[in-house]
Amino acid sequence: MEIYIRSNTISIPSLEISYAQNTTISVAANMREMMKAYADKIDNKEKAVVFVDTPALTVPEEQLSEENAKELYKFSITATDEDTIIVQKPVEGLKVVALYAVSKDLNTVIADNFKEHEFLQVGVEAMTAASPSKREMSNGSSKTLFAYFYDTTMYAYAFKQGRLNFFNSYAAANAQDCAYILLSVWKQLGYNQLKDELVLHGEVIEKKEMKTLLEEFIKGVRCE
Repeated sequence: MEIYIRSNTISIPSLEISYAQNTTISVAANMREMMKAYADKIDNKEKAVVFVDTPALTVPEEQLSEENAKELYKFSITATDEDTIIVQKPVEGLKVVALYAVSKDLNTVIADNFKEHEFLQVGVEAMTAASPSKREMSNGSSKTLFAYFYDTTMYAYAFKQGRLNFFNSYAAANAQDCAYILLSVWKQLGYNQLKDELVLHGEVIEKKEMKTLLEEFIKGVRCE
């Protein structure tokens, strides 16, 4: 069973459940209330795969150990709450490990309701699916910058010689801000405006306007 946590809702698409969160209480408390409200529908409690949107950090495999994972994450993501679990997710084929936080309370609620559970980070999963080992690359020797949109977040990532070259997340406020960020990343990576490609996918905000803004500077912009 897949459960998606967004800023204002918790949803279970397979059961057509979309639960409006009470933003005055924690995500864990909302999850507990949703489980009670839909107890009659959530009858398959074997396994839950919970998709979260907490900040993610990617670390080369050789630089990571069990002992330094939490320290590395807290050093990079300074707003990390002490009462969290740091999930370590190896990214297949890229020789990096993704780190992201899950509150202990949320973990407890899910563990209380399902025999097995797993937390996945939405940006990391999208990046993994777009990686050279998973994706048929059809643009020859040109390079691709990917932008994935989920809820109020935009993830930007790129690969080089089969390895992860860039990964970051940004607040997705509007098309103009997102286009400005993507053009800055494009420039930082040194991509070519005529030969290289920018792919927008996921819940792209103001899709038509954003594509128009980007096409003023980049020839190869497409939406998936």
